[in-house]
Order: sequence, then C-alpha cells, then structure tokens
Amino acid sequence: MATERHNKFQNAVQAVAPEQLLPNAIDHIAKNDPGRLYAEIPLSPMTFNAGFRSVSYADLANAVNGMAWWIHRALGSSSTCEPMCYMGPNDLTRNLVLLGNCKAGYSNLMMTPRFNAIAHDNFIKNCNCNKIIMPQGPESADESIIALYDKVLRAPTFEELFSEEFSQFTFEKSFREVKTKPLVILHTSSTTGFPKPIIWTHVYVAGYGKERRLNPPKGFESTDRLMLGGKLICSFPPAHAGPTWVTLLFTVYCGSTMVYLLPGMLPTVSMLVDCVQHKKVDALMLVPPQIEELAIDSEALQIISQNGETMFYAGGDVTIAAGDTISSKMKLVTTCGSTEQGFWHTIHPTGPWNSKI
Repeated sequence: MATERHNKFQNAVQAVAPEQLLPNAIDHIAKNDPGRLYAEIPLSPMTFNAGFRSVSYADLANAVNGMAWWIHRALGSSSTCEPMCYMGPNDLTRNLVLLGNCKAGYSNLMMTPRFNAIAHDNFIKNCNCNKIIMPQGPESADESIIALYDKVLRAPTFEELFSEEFSQFTFEKSFREVKTKPLVILHTSSTTGFPKPIIWTHVYVAGYGKERRLNPPKGFESTDRLMLGGKLICSFPPAHAGPTWVTLLFTVYCGSTMVYLLPGMLPTVSMLVDCVQHKKVDALMLVPPQIEELAIDSEALQIISQNGETMFYAGGDVTIAAGDTISSKMKLVTTCGSTEQGFWHTIHPTGPWNSKI
C-alpha cells in the first residue's frame, strides 16, 4: 500500500502546480486524467449496504460546473468575492458548493449550526454575509438561524448534478488576480467569545500545497506520507478546517481519495467500523472522542486495524491509556496544527515504525 500511495502522490505532484487555482486544478485533472478517482460516496444517506458511487475527476468537474451554473442562474455572478454561507452534512455537496461558489465569483463561508442565533448573527454580520445555501431535505439548522438570512437557496441533489452533462463554467481569473482574495471563510471555536472569521485566501491554499510537498530531512520520513496518495476517511464536522484540508487539498494536490461517511447521521464509531468493512482505507482522520471510544471497544478497534493502516487525530488531547491501546494495534499519529496555520509537519526516523516516539 505504501508504494501505491507514494506513486499516486508523486503523480498528483507532477499533474498540478500548487499555484494552479483550485477549481482550475480540478478542471485540468478532469481533462488530462478524467478517470482519476476523487471519492467514493455512499448511495444511501443511512446505510453503506446500498453501495458506493465512484466519483472521478471528470464527474467532479462536471458537477462543479452544474453547481456554478445553478448559482449563476439563481443570483448572478459576483465580482467582489461576496461570502455565501453553507450549512449541511459533511458530504460531497459541501465541496460542490464551495467550488461552485468560487467559479461564480463568491467566497464560501462555512458555518456550524451549533452556535446560537445571537452568535451566528454576529458572525455573519462581521462577514457581510446575507445569503445561505443548504441541502435539500431535513433542516440542518434551527429556524431562528435560517431566518437571519435574506436569501435561502436549496442546493441541487447529487442525482441532478451527476445525471446531466453541463457546459464548462470557466473560472477565468489568474492566480495573480485573486491570490489575496478569500476562497473559504472558517471560524474560531468561540471558546473566548463570539466566533471570529478565519479567511483562507487562494495564496494560502497554494502555500499549503507547496508545504505538503516538502521532503523530510535525510534519515526521516514525513507522517503525511502515511495518508497522502491513499484512501482516507475524515470524520471532522463540515465547518471545521479538517474537511477542507483533507477532502480538497489532500486530494487535488496530493493524490488522496476520499471515502465518505453517511451524511444522514452524525459519525459514530459503529459507522466507522461499518464503513471500513465495505471499503478498506489507508488512514482515518478522527476527533479525539472517537479515539477514546475505540480504545475501550476492542472488537471495533480490531476491525478498524484490519482495514486501515494509520489513525490520525486532531482537535484535542487523547489520554495516554487510549493512545497506548490504539498504537498497540495500528499506527497512531497526533496531527498538530491550527485553522490559521494548517497542519504542522511531523517526521519520524526512517525504518520500522516506533509507536513510542
């Protein structure tokens, strides 16, 4: 698996330059390597038993074009990178909206429904955001939050976006023109007051792509290479920075492939177990509570360790006892970083894996 990961990573590095704007990079891959696999998504929101849809870069680029045309028809294009909010589950719609917004001239504001209406109102006013796109189906936020927006749009379904061939929606901006413009607006955790905006510009994304491609010093290996180029699961909330890193930057610029969890419910350990029994993966990106739960569920840990090589976690601490239990079964890696800075490089000595380092 390591050799296959490495080859996919190297192919991605050669295929796309870090300063190639994200939507244009996807179009470039779709043109030159249309069958390259981007993601595998569950056909049902509630069970993996219905199977998965394989999404190639040709499929992804076409669906993004469809989303961009839909936004353009609904609102027109923006020349100011006007922020547009998205709230919904951590499924592929999130990225289709983000990329479609970018092509149509908007930036994407990722907001969580867990904030109350007062905090939410303060945040979107600070960002000058008064429009929101939400998925069809059950509401993903309280009515008091949805009522804060002047315009509420319901995104097209997967069936609509994947069943039709759309004409190209060209993102004609150059890197120089938009490098300091926002691509996505995330938020702080609000532990010390109202949530504050954290803006990722196009130059941030380019810098992150370059940084991920750096080679480690002689005699060391980067822990990144345990996931870049491989099949990944990410259980982070959709408004967290993690899904943007993992499902867009790790895939497009570094050759990874996403295996999506079920969007119809919150991710649980039992869902993770069910998922890896359907799709083996190279790595799982999990939140600390899931690590703690796995450490006391020997059967679940056994199944995941047999169907995945490495477990990464971020966003908090894991107890030493839980870490020791997990690392006795599979590689466990702490992912250090912040929304503002990104993931920091961590390295380990070349040679057999040492779980005590």
